[in-house]
Amino acid sequence: MFTNTLPERLMEKMGKIYRGRPLAVKSRKELLATIKPQHWKHLREDNGDLPDGWEARVAATSPLRIFQSGAGCE
Repeated sequence: MFTNTLPERLMEKMGKIYRGRPLAVKSRKELLATIKPQHWKHLREDNGDLPDGWEARVAATSPLRIFQSGAGCE
């Protein structure tokens, strides 16, 4: 990085550079579990790997209604 004037490990300890660390990889179920419970109503059943307790929340919400455009609305 700096033409080998100092080893990167030493420069990291001195606080001159940040070498980074690998990120922890989460599964799809773990990622969906991080969604706030009040936003669970926006998840669909076909998403798969839904958080535990999701079914009880879905029963309380009304289904999505889709309106068709009227004639002459081009």
